[in-house]
Amino acid sequence: MARMTLKPLIACFLLAPAISLAAPATAPVCANAAAGALPPVSDIDYPAINQALTQANPTQRLHGLSAELKKLELSRATEATLVRQRLTLALAQSQAKLGMSVAAMGNLKRLPVTSPQAPEALMLMAELEVQNGRQKAAVRWLRQLAEFYPNEPATVHALWRAAELNHPHSRQALALWQQAAQQADQALAQANDWRARSQQPGFIDTVAAEKLPPELWRLARSTFMDPAFASADSAQAEARRQLQCMTAGQGATLRRLDQGESVLANLNSKLGNSRSTMHSLLQKRLEAAVQDWEALSAEAHFRLADAQEPRIHPGLRPKD
Repeated sequence: MARMTLKPLIACFLLAPAISLAAPATAPVCANAAAGALPPVSDIDYPAINQALTQANPTQRLHGLSAELKKLELSRATEATLVRQRLTLALAQSQAKLGMSVAAMGNLKRLPVTSPQAPEALMLMAELEVQNGRQKAAVRWLRQLAEFYPNEPATVHALWRAAELNHPHSRQALALWQQAAQQADQALAQANDWRARSQQPGFIDTVAAEKLPPELWRLARSTFMDPAFASADSAQAEARRQLQCMTAGQGATLRRLDQGESVLANLNSKLGNSRSTMHSLLQKRLEAAVQDWEALSAEAHFRLADAQEPRIHPGLRPKD
């Protein structure tokens, strides 16, 4: 199979981002453990970004997204790279709708393979190739999407599209229909497994204490990027850090503070509440992932069965 010509995609390819939700392993610094301390305020203008993304007029959407991307170049926020990648895909989608296929392809090629937007980007690249009459090139992008992201819903759609471009009932297409059904079944089994794990006591603690497994990142990526989850994770890390500080010097702390016990109780409450929020969000996303894959698996098998149906050549049909 032809290899990708996207330099950033080859250079940066990983199964999943090495993201850890764990609190820093360094010794806690109690001098800065003020109760209720908040993380730095982001310098990203989310209202303006949302306004640009929801703009109905394609031309105005294009200009709005371009302006927001320029602003992001100066941002120091830790999430700026992810937001920039999201807007780059949105910009390419707008350009494609306006017939600016060359500009759209250029922006899509700038997205690294580790980007959450990479599967959608490859799908759009294939459609741009089809629009320009390059069906073989389109099939190559679709096959690469399936190779790099076997457990993404976009992969099943990519295999279906590749089968259609190969002629829906050809031998090559049949192999693609079969591959789509197999990958949907495997992803469904994986989603069910993670949903079952999420019901176990202490599940969220293991997620927060270790680097995320690639398959969990794929299934629940939207949750880990959810501001509510990030806020709860930050609150949990801060509460855990303060508890470590107080435990380390518990005797001296309780002698100095008449309300030492209530402070500890308050921190434990914060820890429990943030853990509960994170767990609830993650469970909901895993439940939704199972439902999504159940629907995709059912449709994949329906399409496979339809492709396997014997076709009668029009010239061989019995006459009335």
